[in-house]
Amino acid sequence: KKTKKKIIFPVNDGRLFNAWAKMESKSGNLSEARKILGRGMELYPKDYTLLQAAGNIEERLGNIRSARDLYGASLSIEPSAPTLIAYALLELRSPIDIKTKASNVTMVRKLFEEALLID
Repeated sequence: KKTKKKIIFPVNDGRLFNAWAKMESKSGNLSEARKILGRGMELYPKDYTLLQAAGNIEERLGNIRSARDLYGASLSIEPSAPTLIAYALLELRSPIDIKTKASNVTMVRKLFEEALLID
């Protein structure tokens, strides 16, 4: 009978997963980066940087709704300028109102203004 060994990481956050996913992403392996970040989020569900990175991958894969959800989840844990900016740029590129293709400029401005207050 095989038993699973518990993996012990030298840090208690998602840095290892972020670095690994970044390498995969730069190599064009977005689906592998997504899997790696998923594993990281299972182990460290409160690491907002993993959620932000996963949002970026989902955006690059064209999963805009998932990207919005992940950016929002990241911001609910820890508001950060990089996530606010990523979210604002997503809204500029992929407006919610598909019929008019109009960006939610008010929302984008608020996100940028909040990012300025944080940094």
